[in-house]
Amino acid sequence: MLVVYKQPGANVIETVDAVKAALQRSSAFNSLTEGWKSATKMHFGGVALVEYAAVLAELKMARFGLNGSWRNMATFGHLDEMRHAAVTTFFGHEFVGQDAQYDWTQKTFHTNDWVAISLRNLFDAMMNSANVVDIAIELPLTFETGFTNLQFVALAADALASGDVNFANMISSIQTDEARHSQQGGPTLEILVEHDPVRAQWVVDKAFWGSARAFAALTGPAMDYYTPLEHRKQSYREFMEEWIIDQFVHTLEQYGLKKPWYWDEFLRGLDIWHHGLHMGLWFWRPTIWWRPMAAVSCAQPSFSRSSWRRPAGVRR
Repeated sequence: MLVVYKQPGANVIETVDAVKAALQRSSAFNSLTEGWKSATKMHFGGVALVEYAAVLAELKMARFGLNGSWRNMATFGHLDEMRHAAVTTFFGHEFVGQDAQYDWTQKTFHTNDWVAISLRNLFDAMMNSANVVDIAIELPLTFETGFTNLQFVALAADALASGDVNFANMISSIQTDEARHSQQGGPTLEILVEHDPVRAQWVVDKAFWGSARAFAALTGPAMDYYTPLEHRKQSYREFMEEWIIDQFVHTLEQYGLKKPWYWDEFLRGLDIWHHGLHMGLWFWRPTIWWRPMAAVSCAQPSFSRSSWRRPAGVRR
């Protein structure tokens, strides 16, 4: 009898591929707004090869994890991440014939684009150069348990509302895997807190800060500017408060840790960071691989040069 092993999540893969095959025969892509297409370009370019870097992180834990259960979970985790890298690259590359900017799905991290440099700085430190204990706390716990919800749950809801069923199915299927191998983080943190709580706090604080800044750029503009106004379910800040802040604080308290020392600055940043980054992306749009939207509605009043008056005392 032939026994065929099916990777965890295989049924989800078949469902996603079925949806993809059906949508390939439709004109759904042409009905998407330029703003939403930019949101998907940001995701494909910024995430596809990060998923492959996570393969290397999981393999490191599969080799050097400190007990059998951990090594076994990491082995399945590397299979998950391999699928994520493959499916994200495959889905993004499909649209190159319709829009050349989707080619950045594969090439972003092989360039010295300033966005790629900043992301490499974060993920190389989190996945490639760290030891396995730090990897387990920074990647499965802080990053995947917390922040991937922001990208893969919130953005999936916006994708469905915007009519991009293909993208919504893809990232939803990825998040089902993240929920499994993210379990490596909690037990590792528990042991580290017992033996070295100062280091545990430092590792969590460092990973949370870098993740928060990265997602303010990757997800904040996509949710508050690129998603069509009528399809926005929650603002970036509202989703952060519900899915990140409450859950993360509960996790820290559960393991006896404190809020990061910069917590007040982080909360203030929810009203500032992604809006400032949106302006930066707009003014530096020749340097990025998507088309940022100004996100100003037609209802905004227009001001002609002749109607504008310079305040008294202000020179030309």
